[in-house]
Amino acid sequence: MAKKEQAKSVDVSKDESQRVAAEPPDAAAVKAESLVAVETLGADIPAWQLAGLMRSNRWAEGKMLTRAEFDAALDNFRKRPLGGGR
Repeated sequence: MAKKEQAKSVDVSKDESQRVAAEPPDAAAVKAESLVAVETLGADIPAWQLAGLMRSNRWAEGKMLTRAEFDAALDNFRKRPLGGGR
């Protein structure tokens, strides 16, 4: 009888893993669509400001971000204290 219970729990876990495995690709596809290169997001700000933003966040060229992440980082960059390092 214990084997039947184990078999049922294995069957349930297989169904669960299939359901879970099916969800992330959709979520990843949605997230990947919203990622944009930092240079593209910063096209409307001065070049010096984009360079400073990238340097202060240690971002390399081609860094992929969402618009919300970029805007939050830019807001923090603009509010930083001037001079005295980070």
